[in-house]
Amino acid sequence: MKLRDAAIPHHISVCPVPIFSVKGEFRHFIRLNCAQALDSGVLDAIDVLGELAHQLNSPSKNRPA
Repeated sequence: MKLRDAAIPHHISVCPVPIFSVKGEFRHFIRLNCAQALDSGVLDAIDVLGELAHQLNSPSKNRPA
């Protein structure tokens, strides 16, 4: 959910996979859908999403302030 929230200001929408699971499994996965040609805009969005995921997963983000 944190990645979804961080992506929204970049006009990127990701769906947390548990909403597609009857049992609410796979909490550390996302589902990416794209209904357009794979162009530089889509590739840039994937890069941004990767950077956001990296930032959210960095040890400094998990340390108490």
